[in-house]
Amino acid sequence: MRSINGIFLVLLMLWFPKGSAALYGFCFDNHIKLTEVHQYLSQILLSHDQVFYRESKHCLEIELSDHRRELVEKYLYAKYKNLHVYGDSTPNLMLIKENKTCKIQLIKKAMGGPSAQEYKLGRKTKLESSTSKEESTSVMEMLLTQGLRGKLQMDNEEMEINCKELGNGKYQIEIFVKSGNENQTSQLSSSVIVDSDSPFEIGSVVRDLKKGDQKISLDEGYQKSNVVEKKNINFYLLVK
Repeated sequence: MRSINGIFLVLLMLWFPKGSAALYGFCFDNHIKLTEVHQYLSQILLSHDQVFYRESKHCLEIELSDHRRELVEKYLYAKYKNLHVYGDSTPNLMLIKENKTCKIQLIKKAMGGPSAQEYKLGRKTKLESSTSKEESTSVMEMLLTQGLRGKLQMDNEEMEINCKELGNGKYQIEIFVKSGNENQTSQLSSSVIVDSDSPFEIGSVVRDLKKGDQKISLDEGYQKSNVVEKKNINFYLLVK
């Protein structure tokens, strides 16, 4: 019966036109993972829907028309009973559009090589027998409320981003990259000052395709000696 209701909701959401949209928040108990809710919602969201993480309130915010907001609310309530919803018609308004925001693009370029030998001597690195070529480029956009962290998933790399406008087209950006186990977060770049509309390389991460010891450095990313096969991931940031 639940699957039939889910199919019915999807058909309704696809049938109705988008109409006038507003930003609505859907809040959950702290023990519920927002990523889990996002995955559950993906069954009924449309391709143009954007989902924002309001970590400070443990909510997801989505721009929806009023009728689609009702459908999403019913779909979520079927699984999460203690659901709180806010939006334009509720008194506890905390929408992104009322706060200063940063529109951010994260550009990921992957460089790969069939083999390399890497030796670490102090702060100097010597590479021998190394070849590389650009394999892929991907771009992810997000609208981030200043002063709050937002999460961004790019392939297997999960990031947390913080943005603050400094004036004169300059922004202070903090970026945190999760590595290792699920509970460990490592900082890739901290307090970086960037110019608006100017791509900035925030760091390079060498991700091993073979098992081995590795460590994290703000300046040098992942490091490993005697790398048999590796992929160099470069991240570029653009604030619009």
